[in-house]
Amino acid sequence: LSWRSRGADSKCERCEEIEDKIGIQALRLGVKSEKMKLEKVYIDEELGEAIMEFYDTESILTVYENKQNDNSVFDKKIDGEVIETIDAFYLDKAVDIIATDKGDGTSLYTVELEHENAYYYISGDLELGTFEEILNGIYFKSV
Repeated sequence: LSWRSRGADSKCERCEEIEDKIGIQALRLGVKSEKMKLEKVYIDEELGEAIMEFYDTESILTVYENKQNDNSVFDKKIDGEVIETIDAFYLDKAVDIIATDKGDGTSLYTVELEHENAYYYISGDLELGTFEEILNGIYFKSV
């Protein structure tokens, strides 16, 4: 794999659109495969949410972003098992990686996190090592 280094999405126009329309810091990928491209973006201003889908030839990475109101509560139910806890460099906190069996012998990996006024859910059917690399490279640009 060839990797883009930190700042790979620093000029992410769709990220800026998310920030403008729903008022959160869009999650950016600082490290990812060069083959992985942002293909789909869904923004719902009324609900305060956005979905970005990154595709490469073999896998998909989805980033769900939701603006939290003061009374927002997310009931976190784990569907799968925590297989590892890693330190997310930029966030300076530990996050759990959850693996869910897709039923075909492969796993879907997910991470949930909160940052400032937003909730983020990242999922992908990538290799675990690749998923970890991407998680270690996430960052936020100030709105």
